[in-house]
Amino acid sequence: MSPAEVIIDLDALAYNLRLVKERCQGSPVLAMVKGDAYGHGLVECARALVAAGSERLGVARMADAVSLRKAGVTVPVHVLAPCTEDDVTRVVLSGAVVTVNSADVLSSLAAEARLRSSPARVEIEVDSGLHRSGLPPDAAVKLGEVIGLLGPDVRLEGVYTHFSSADCGDSRSVSAELEVLKWVIRRLGESGVRPARVHAAGSAAAIYYPETRLDLVRPGICLYGYLGGEPFGKRVMTVYTRIVELRRIRPGERAGYGGTFRATRETTVATVPVGYGDGLPRVASGAARAAVRGWLAPAVGEIFMHHTLFDVTEIPSASLGDPVTIIGGQGDGALWASDWANWAGTVTDEILCRMGSGMPRRYVKATWNQ
Repeated sequence: MSPAEVIIDLDALAYNLRLVKERCQGSPVLAMVKGDAYGHGLVECARALVAAGSERLGVARMADAVSLRKAGVTVPVHVLAPCTEDDVTRVVLSGAVVTVNSADVLSSLAAEARLRSSPARVEIEVDSGLHRSGLPPDAAVKLGEVIGLLGPDVRLEGVYTHFSSADCGDSRSVSAELEVLKWVIRRLGESGVRPARVHAAGSAAAIYYPETRLDLVRPGICLYGYLGGEPFGKRVMTVYTRIVELRRIRPGERAGYGGTFRATRETTVATVPVGYGDGLPRVASGAARAAVRGWLAPAVGEIFMHHTLFDVTEIPSASLGDPVTIIGGQGDGALWASDWANWAGTVTDEILCRMGSGMPRRYVKATWNQ
């Protein structure tokens, strides 16, 4: 038996997709499964999302698009990161929709498309303010005009942007960046270039800014149960482990590397077999909590690579072998990935990716109701 387990509820994932569609009044969905579906498992989640009604999928690596095709996923897959020369053949063979920001790569794609008698499907990302990737507005227009001259070998499937501050409640920034995208679309239209679709809205924008939904929405973190650092819909990932050691520590004794925890009373410490090597953030040492028999127990000392200590003194019924909830539960004893993010000073997305990839996963349906 594994010392810890990550349980992925595919029914909860499907519920969250339906909730997004309801909130977005039926907008077509490009469901994001980047980062191994935020730590939930790329192929399994992709299949569940398609079965639940997602029209398209989005990833950040060409290798993920290929993996989905090999797994039998046939809906359009968008690679929302710049295509490289190394990707060209796989792009055409897989039929993936890829982002281009280089005339050289575009030329290579066109040549490969002619060679294989199969069109290359491309998108242009407009850098409207995030300054991570994408082209400045003028350059985006110029590249779009080049695509318009390439004929049937290259299809302009879309033009899109990614907002810099939608999840911060910065409506002015969202409006300004949306106008940048619309300006690019107007300029392309003046040149007779019309992308098949225009999109901009990730999770926060899709839910909070209806004007950004355009031709489709790109929900990501909200599909997995979180939005803006808070719970959204149903929790998809739960994480469990068990107590493997119990010991009493006298007042004045220390525990953990460097003796960072010092007992001020007779203290019962439970050892659980998960640590930073399994995805728990070490920076959450001393702040984190876990649930034992429905009660929250504080972490003590530094989180080890594969172990963590919790103070269960106030839970006198705690016993060897008791289940310990890292993420999960309901009511006052519920723990969410967003709690771990707060303790670690990071974002919920990172916690899910870390824990989901650090421990064995098991897929189930309807593990809980909300």
